[in-house]
This record gives sequence, C-alpha cells and structure tokens, in this order.
Amino acid sequence: MTWTISEIESHWFPGEQQVELPPDAVEAITVADQVHGREWVMNSTNLPNGGRSFGFASFLGVYLLGKRVAIVRGSVGFEKLVARLRQNDRAAHSELAAIDLLHSRRHDLGTEIEFEPEVAVGDRIRHPDFRIRCPGDSWTYVEVTQLHRSNASNVASTLLHRLCQTLMAIPHAFMLEVILLRYPSAAEETKIVQLAHDLCQTADEQRRHIEHVAWLVRKPDGDASSIVPMVIEGDSEPRMAMAQASRGAGAVDRQVIVRIPFADQRAEDVLTAEAKQLPKNESGLVMIDVTGQPTALDSWPPFVTRRFTPKLNTRIAGVCLFMHAIHGSSGWMSTVKLVTNPHARVPVAPWIMDVVGEIREESKRRSGRPD
Repeated sequence: MTWTISEIESHWFPGEQQVELPPDAVEAITVADQVHGREWVMNSTNLPNGGRSFGFASFLGVYLLGKRVAIVRGSVGFEKLVARLRQNDRAAHSELAAIDLLHSRRHDLGTEIEFEPEVAVGDRIRHPDFRIRCPGDSWTYVEVTQLHRSNASNVASTLLHRLCQTLMAIPHAFMLEVILLRYPSAAEETKIVQLAHDLCQTADEQRRHIEHVAWLVRKPDGDASSIVPMVIEGDSEPRMAMAQASRGAGAVDRQVIVRIPFADQRAEDVLTAEAKQLPKNESGLVMIDVTGQPTALDSWPPFVTRRFTPKLNTRIAGVCLFMHAIHGSSGWMSTVKLVTNPHARVPVAPWIMDVVGEIREESKRRSGRPD
C-alpha cells in the first residue's frame, strides 16, 4: 500500500502547519512498509513507557530504512538482506548505511552492488558483506561492522548522562558546555554542578576553570537544537560527548554539552576479524559504523595506521569510520574518516576516495568545525 504526504504528516507531524519533507519521502516510507509491514511503521512513534514521540527524529528511522532499501532493490542477493532486516538484524542496518554512504554521490552512474558474494580466501570460501563497483571499475569487497560501547565507554557515558540530566534542571535559559579534563570525583562533580548554576544565572559569555578537572563555558544564546561542540584549540585528544537540549513552545531554551577524554582501543581485534573475510588480490574495504562509539573517529586512526605494514593486513585497502547524526531540527549529517593502507595489494578505488572527500567537505561546511 502506497503512503501519501497527508498520511505521513498526520502520523509523524500532527498539528504542525508546515512540514518540509524530503522529496522521496513517499517512496521511502512505502518501501519501509513493504519490507517491515504497516504495524512496524506505525509503531515508530511509540515510546516504551506508552507515550508517543512525534517529529523528525521518529520519522527519520523509518525514512532512512526505506530510502536505503530502495537504493539496493534489484541487487544480487537482495532477498538475503530483506530477510535479515525482517529479523531485526542490526548488522544489516549498518550495511545499508555503508552502501548509502558510498552510493549517495554516485547514484546516477549505475553503481552495481552484490550482497554476500562468494570468494575464495586461501582454501576457504568466504562471503564478505557486499561488493560494489562503478561501471568500468573493478569490484571493491566490503566488510561492515558496528562498533558497540565497551565497558569503559559505558562508565564514561553514565557520568555524561548524569551531568547532562542534572545541568538541564537548572531553571534558566542557557547554552553550556562542560569540558572534563579527567574523570571527576564525587566532590569534584558537585563542584562542577555548583559552578554551572552560577554561570547560568547570567546571559554573559563566560569561562570558568576547575584546575585539573574541567572547563565550563557559558556560551552565547542561540538555537538550542543545533548541537555544535566548541573547537578546543591545540587539543587533539579524542573525547566522548553527550548533549541534551530543550526548546519550543512551553519550554525554556537550554542546551548542555559535556565531554570527557576517551579512546577506544579495540582496533586490532576488529581488523583481524574483518580481514579474514576479504580476498587477497582484490580491493578490500573495512567500514566501521561508530555511531554507538563516536570517539573512535578520533582515537582509531592512529591505531589502524600502526596495523598497516608490508606483511600485515595487506588485503585491507582502507578502513572507513562513519557515523550519522541529526543536525539541527530537520537535518541529517554523515561524518566519515578514511584511513588508507600504503601497503595494500590493491588500493582503494579512486571513486571511493572522491566520495569520502565530498562527504567530509560537506560535513565541515555544515558543522562549521575543522577536520
């Protein structure tokens, strides 16, 4: 059954006067309905506590699924992907996101995709997640993995969530960023909260420093729904971040961003496991969805580079780290980093290098942040 614009607006955006939907919204929602069924689509606005969640965030998950499935319809092995999606296989969603990333700027060139191709790796038959090529090019074999939070990450995330929740309860309009220098003690955490209360009572832009513990920055008032962390000049340390915001009718405009130093160090194990699925004499690409562990975007490249040697991981042409996030009130932004292997038997295809470069330029332009 085909959805209509009015049905989409009434289900996800009730009461809103003007909704700017993507031009392919009807096709995408209809495809999602065909893959998962009407009940799954309708339940996208349901919350675990029995409430409802409307707006772009709840619409986006269904829209992106349909949009990405539409890209690969007709591809060899498509039915295998659909079966996994219907089983709620999270890895299948990451594979779709990876294909969307590579395909998004080459959709008019007739990109060819095949799921789970059969390849000989030594004396074994392997099945990489998919292979992809532009007309006239050789195949690139791709393994996709989804990086989940580690135990250390969960500890840091719990702290960030607790601080965000506490600071969002401050009864003023404000935009605040807390840059932790290390994990604080309970007493230091209390001091951070007290100082934040003082800062948020004024509209002036201010910075306060708790020595060896944190910087607190009361930022100028602005659009609380646009989450843009500050650029810390001269700071190359990877950090985990969490943000919360409130705005709109009946709400006081508030935004809190809290960041803490954190580096994920699982790169070696992931590369070893994924490389086994790739053929030795073809271009192999490992794509890692780091949406669940975004600090890997900064912490992984040095680890990955050290694992590329003339005798190690030569079947991997490159490692592509990627994540997606809502940008503003109705935008979607991809962030990507590609670490190429100078010792690879077959290098990354030039068209993939171009796609990654274009995405990175767009990300920098939209976020206003340097690389």
